[in-house]
Order: sequence, then C-alpha cells, then structure tokens
Amino acid sequence: MLDRLAAAVAVLAAPIDTAGRRQATVPIESIARAAGLLQGFADTIEVLAPAELRCTLGEPARRTVTLYRGALKRRRARARDR
Repeated sequence: MLDRLAAAVAVLAAPIDTAGRRQATVPIESIARAAGLLQGFADTIEVLAPAELRCTLGEPARRTVTLYRGALKRRRARARDR
C-alpha cells in the first residue's frame, strides 16, 4: 500500500543525478489514490509516468494557477485604481 511516507522514502533513496534531481519508481494502487497522496508534494516532484497520473495531478494545479492568477490581477487593478 502506498502512503506518503513510503513515496518520500522511495524518492529520497534514489540517487541524485548531475542536475540535482532524483528519479524513483513508486508502486501505486490506483491513479486516484496516488494522485491524492502525491498532490501534497506540490512542485517538489514531477510525475513522469503513467501519463494518466500526470494528467490527474496537472488538472488541480491548472485550476489553482487560474484561481490565483485572477486574484493577482484583481490586486494589481485595485493598486492601479488607488
């Protein structure tokens, strides 16, 4: 069973490449469960495969960017109007 700690241990056990990154294989039970656990790592990890997991993780990230991009635009507009 994959849990957040097991995923972190797998990543930290992987060797660091010349770019300072680690590549690890982490077994998953399902796309949904893996996405739920890996979302907490935010931008500190990049899922390379399977593609379905990449897409599943990417969608909430896109929504978050959209949400905060709108907030930033509103803040800048208020600052301009002052």
